[in-house]
Amino acid sequence: MKKITLILYILGNLLIADICFAESDYQLPNENNIQNSLKTEIIEFSDINPPDNQQKRFYTGNVGTKQSIPKNSENAEIILQETFDKYENKRVSEILDDSPALNASYGERGETAFYVRGFNQRQVPVLLDGVPIYVPFDGLIGLDRMNGANLQKITVVKSAPSIIYGPNTMGGVINIKTQKPSEPFKLKLRFDDNQVNRLNQDLYLGSKLDNNFYFSFNQSFSKSRGFNLSNNFKSSLNEDGNIRDNSDYHNLNMGGTIGYSSNDNQDYQLSYNSFSSPWNAPPEINVSKPRYWKFTEWKKNTAIFNFKQPVIQDKISLNGSVFYDKYLNVLDSYDDIAFSSQDKPFAFHSTYDDYSTGFNFIPRIIINKYVTLTPVCLYKRDIHAETPDYDQSIAKYSISTTTLGGEIELNPTRKTAINIGTSLNRYNPLYNNGNSIRDSLVAWDSQGGISYFINYDNKIFFDVGRKTRFPTLKELYSGYIGRNIANPNLEEETALRYEVGYTGEFKETAKFNISLFRSSVDNLIANVPVKSNLYQNQNIDKAAIQGVDTNFKIKLIKNKILLNLGYVHTDAVNKSDTRTSKDLAYIPKNKIFTGVTLNLPLSISSDISLVYVSKTHYQDNADLKWKNLGGYSLLNFGLLKKFKDRYIVFLNIQNALDKNYETFHNFPMPGININMGTKLEI
Repeated sequence: MKKITLILYILGNLLIADICFAESDYQLPNENNIQNSLKTEIIEFSDINPPDNQQKRFYTGNVGTKQSIPKNSENAEIILQETFDKYENKRVSEILDDSPALNASYGERGETAFYVRGFNQRQVPVLLDGVPIYVPFDGLIGLDRMNGANLQKITVVKSAPSIIYGPNTMGGVINIKTQKPSEPFKLKLRFDDNQVNRLNQDLYLGSKLDNNFYFSFNQSFSKSRGFNLSNNFKSSLNEDGNIRDNSDYHNLNMGGTIGYSSNDNQDYQLSYNSFSSPWNAPPEINVSKPRYWKFTEWKKNTAIFNFKQPVIQDKISLNGSVFYDKYLNVLDSYDDIAFSSQDKPFAFHSTYDDYSTGFNFIPRIIINKYVTLTPVCLYKRDIHAETPDYDQSIAKYSISTTTLGGEIELNPTRKTAINIGTSLNRYNPLYNNGNSIRDSLVAWDSQGGISYFINYDNKIFFDVGRKTRFPTLKELYSGYIGRNIANPNLEEETALRYEVGYTGEFKETAKFNISLFRSSVDNLIANVPVKSNLYQNQNIDKAAIQGVDTNFKIKLIKNKILLNLGYVHTDAVNKSDTRTSKDLAYIPKNKIFTGVTLNLPLSISSDISLVYVSKTHYQDNADLKWKNLGGYSLLNFGLLKKFKDRYIVFLNIQNALDKNYETFHNFPMPGININMGTKLEI
């Protein structure tokens, strides 16, 4: 508390000094320019819902690019298309894993889960163009099946997010923004393959007609017979090496947009995305009774209508979206590695038929050049229907979540930006498979931040927020669906988050940012044993998460060399009274990213990166003891040759040293992966 008081005291004195000595030697944009930047930054839909303009101060693209002054202190990392579109079309999970603040683990479901500064995926919702997307039952979405073919950027909010992002944002937000056509004609076509026949094919076609109407179409296909294990992998109980057993998959993604935009910032857009991505879950390598799982069907269909309608001479903007998100998934559990029979007691054929509907309405009201208001009204309804096995009846569950709130943005001086927001979130169970329905949950979320600009390119900021996460349908009603004892009386998780930091740019060649963060987390939901072979979800856990997040970028030798250094230290401690370890599972203390880009003659460029992840901890299911999972270092290499800025050939090598490592106990990761391909862009 003393540290927070000191920080507020320093920022308060800087604000007073700025008011008293308004005629600074620094040449900052005047208030009119600041306000104009705020008006123009909200044109893009995912910048409205939620507003990416709040995140530009941590812009990770060209170091020398000037950005308009942001409005608050929300700490975010923006991953632009140019950073992940050079080589093979990476999956979103692979793109995110390059960030030091994110830690990915590939586990028993055969898909990648991630942590953001110690918070797990249920506490960090994923948005697509501002709309939350996740399977309604468990609150998760596998980002392995989404690639970057039609993406413009990915924004990772690491601090307490704006309330505009909605509820359940206790650990941050990941907002994925798709491309919007801006040229009369745009075509991108890519093919690539690797040594184990991981074939990728991507197509993007976009056009903007008469500066008003626009449309786009995208299609991606990928297929793999499985990934290669490292040559250093030693044969185990359930894995003999070479190609990982049951790791094959194929993905098909198709989508498109149609829209209308005008010069007065009016914009309407309808988008549709369809995913068909059956995949398999590799078995644990050293257990006597592994799972033999195949997701024989996994389909997702998402329709989003976004709108922006300025009124009253651009002083008021009516922004929002309406969405429908559908999932149809089939999980088959088999008797053995042959995957041919389902006769044993643990075998099953489970079907999920889920969907979500909702809307976001976020008008924006510019009072004057100093004050802007943003009311928030959000609604989402989740419906889950499951058939647990052949010849069993359908179980149905439903909940709704409503958010009402608002934000105020203040620019009291040329050097100061303040943001304050609060929202009331209501979690309302609607149907419990014919059983009694629990009472609704109500939670307040709030967030505030202040930024002080030393000059145009340097500032310090402080941010504080109280955030919550409601339980998922799986956590509430797992007793009716699985082997747990149900606990429909679960409460929301809460986190009180603080962050202070500095970001600066130097002579348009170097950029540096550093932030110190701390989170106190209460009421964490944990699955605890209550009887022999029976568990129950309970609000018993507490945690403290703190650390440092820093990044440095510099251009050298007339932009021929770009150096990128990132480091995140996370100290995550279990504070629960019933804890069996002080550690939280699968959260490394240290992650370091070092990258070098070389712009060579003859339109050749090369990327070299080294990623280090320190050891993590896990609880072994065999003996319930806490153990260490070793750290690892990965060397990656990329080489690209351009021909007349339209045709590209590339080579990409992941895990070039063929490291044998795990991110989740008993699930080894791929060894060396060599990928070659071509790309045509018109």
